Amino acid sequence: DPDLRGMGTTLVCMLLHPEGVVLAHVGDSRAYRLQNGVLEQMTSDDTLAHQLIDQGHLDPEDEAFFAYKNVITKAIGNGEQLKPHVALIEPHDGDIFLLCTDGLTDMLSHGQIEMILNSGHSPDELAADLVATAKSLGGHDNVTALVVHLRK
Repeated sequence: DPDLRGMGTTLVCMLLHPEGVVLAHVGDSRAYRLQNGVLEQMTSDDTLAHQLIDQGHLDPEDEAFFAYKNVITKAIGNGEQLKPHVALIEPHDGDIFLLCTDGLTDMLSHGQIEMILNSGHSPDELAADLVATAKSLGGHDNVTALVVHLRK
């Protein structure tokens, strides 16, 4: 369909492997890990803003105000061969992983996500809480969240 030319999508995925947790991503969908109550972003966005931050041309504090912050530099479906970012993470009992789209992270701060994930709810409830909070704050983009709680 010619109307769809130039369109693409982002991806974040997680695989439980005998050697650890494999995280892969392309674009600005993210993976986070909550370990011992502390949230850590496990992926780095493939965006023009992050590229400029990495090159020292944009201050991280100015990212929210950068006019082109949502310009994606890597996506699936644009016809180019690409390699996703892949990382092997050593999991710990009790780790909580969050896989989400930018519809969530554009609306909720790191601290807000951390607070919700620390609420003690089930993974399904945590995902629903995150999505509902993003939408209540005016989220208009696709808001998707998947929460996985690792237990031995």
